[in-house]
Amino acid sequence: MTTFSKPDRLCSKIAIEKLFTASKSKSSFPIKISWTILKSQEKPSVKVLIVVSKRNFKSAVKRNLLKRRLRESYRKNQELLIPQLTDKVLNLAIFFSGKEAIPQAIIEQHLVKLLRFLRAEIDKD
Repeated sequence: MTTFSKPDRLCSKIAIEKLFTASKSKSSFPIKISWTILKSQEKPSVKVLIVVSKRNFKSAVKRNLLKRRLRESYRKNQELLIPQLTDKVLNLAIFFSGKEAIPQAIIEQHLVKLLRFLRAEIDKD
């Protein structure tokens, strides 16, 4: 069973700063991902940050709904990334850039497309 617990979340301010300054990105509207790949001696891992803009969704209820949908979509499809990492740590930010809430199925469809692209990028490195 796959989970999305505290060790899977990107919480470090330094890592988040590096993610926003020196990262690659790809978009499939309304979802955008940014990532950095770091070499590590620890076990391979993926750290994820979920972002929904307060500018587009004033209500915290709507923002939290979209964050839950993004987290659940990632949790269900995270196996697409994990086998590709051997001695790397992947820091990943998932942004929702749409102006209105969309159903879970559409979010999952776009996220899977982006995760497959990211898997191909990891294979190149």
